[in-house]
Amino acid sequence: MNNKPFAVLGLACLLLVLTCRMAAAQEVGNPVALTPKGQYSLGLSIDEVLEKKHAGYELRADDSRGGGRVYDQGGKFENDQHYLLGLAYGLSDWLNIFAQAGVVHGGKFISPNASSGEEWEAKLKDQFVWAVGAKAQAFKLANGLALGLAARYLRYDDRKLGLWHENNSGYDDGSDWTTDLKIDYWQIDLTAALSLRLGPLTPYAGLGYTYSEAKEHGRNYNIHSPYYVEYDATIKNEDNLLVLCGLDLALGQNFSLYLQGEFMARTALGLGLSWSF
Repeated sequence: MNNKPFAVLGLACLLLVLTCRMAAAQEVGNPVALTPKGQYSLGLSIDEVLEKKHAGYELRADDSRGGGRVYDQGGKFENDQHYLLGLAYGLSDWLNIFAQAGVVHGGKFISPNASSGEEWEAKLKDQFVWAVGAKAQAFKLANGLALGLAARYLRYDDRKLGLWHENNSGYDDGSDWTTDLKIDYWQIDLTAALSLRLGPLTPYAGLGYTYSEAKEHGRNYNIHSPYYVEYDATIKNEDNLLVLCGLDLALGQNFSLYLQGEFMARTALGLGLSWSF
């Protein structure tokens, strides 16, 4: 995993902690913190999806000579990084809407075949990614305990796949093929999290439901002859239960920082910095 983006953002946040007075602010990607009514929050976040497993799926391969096969595949995405700039608006003190946009970078698509024992791997190319969502506070008690609800829809389209490499044999598609394979992807997350404000610190933990679909499509072209294979598959996530925990820190001067971990349906780490105005 490339830790440089986390180190740079972490250093910037540390400098803000040392120079700012504590005050309230909210982060777009944080599921429990809210922007006050009539105000905006501008946020920058880095999310590293270390692993996201796929349910078993069928990969259809139709070649230009009239043949076709269906493969039973499994697999996962690994080390996918999301760099997102987001804007949230407080419709009320208990309800926010937000939008995010940025780049998805650095991932790998690993696709084993149980029948053949082969494990194919391809790099995922950089692509534009966007998301929209809403956050709400269901209740807040006098002792600071609160329940936050959040919903987010995230999407990217036409993300290119690199050439496939077979990990067991070492065979690389590049010796025989060029590729025009792409991934269309969408994901929806619904979460509920309990939080407890302790001065500038707000720890939180919760559960959620997540569902995603990835559409693999395109062709591999043989470089030795006018021959191609067209691929098509719809890939869904293996697990739907999402467990999350995190910490929100008010830095001061309307800045805030959050750190969040996600488990079960995916293993992910998120870090975000925001400014409210």
